[in-house]
Amino acid sequence: MMKKIKTGRLELSLMSDEQLAELVQRADEPDLRAAYAQMLALCREHPQERHWYAPWQIALKTSGVPVGDLGFKGPPADGAVEIGYGVEESHRCRGYATEACQALIEWAFVQENVYVVEAETAADNEISQRVLQKLGFRACGLGAEGPRFEKEKPASGWLAIYMCLGMSVGMCFGVSTANTALGMCLGTCFGMMIGAAMDAAEKKKRAALRTRRTGLVADKQEE
Repeated sequence: MMKKIKTGRLELSLMSDEQLAELVQRADEPDLRAAYAQMLALCREHPQERHWYAPWQIALKTSGVPVGDLGFKGPPADGAVEIGYGVEESHRCRGYATEACQALIEWAFVQENVYVVEAETAADNEISQRVLQKLGFRACGLGAEGPRFEKEKPASGWLAIYMCLGMSVGMCFGVSTANTALGMCLGTCFGMMIGAAMDAAEKKKRAALRTRRTGLVADKQEE
């Protein structure tokens, strides 16, 4: 499992239990201390999934100076994970939160069973809401903390991928049988069939997850 992610200006590092324990000790605010303590307990309870519980430290790539942290609030549930982030006040308004979140969201979307990234902000936290808007999140009602946002994983282009792959395989087959045109044609057709089937299967799965999540969000808002 990848434990470091680099961007243009930043390096994200998955924190160890020891680093997280230090955060618990250093935290000034009781709520923040409790949050870090819960993360640490969950990391120890679920060591194989700690990358969904532990925070990722945000540090400047040139100097190594920490400027904040971000992470998820648990493993995928119904195809979704929830992200949280924070940048130290002295380093805000420089685009670090947007850059770090973009990198971690891209990482999440290549993990298994992740189709949506969610986030909540306080109603008066306009800065955090602007970060989410820049990242392409859309508003989707209210959560326990305030306005809720979500960003869906871009659809996979399996059709194009398998069409090209089929064409390449078909060309090789065609060369070996002295009929390149026929080989390319057959390979492209088979590739298109496989790619279209995979795209359709993913679309169906996304629709089912979206329907289920919509129902869950509605239930939470009624509670």
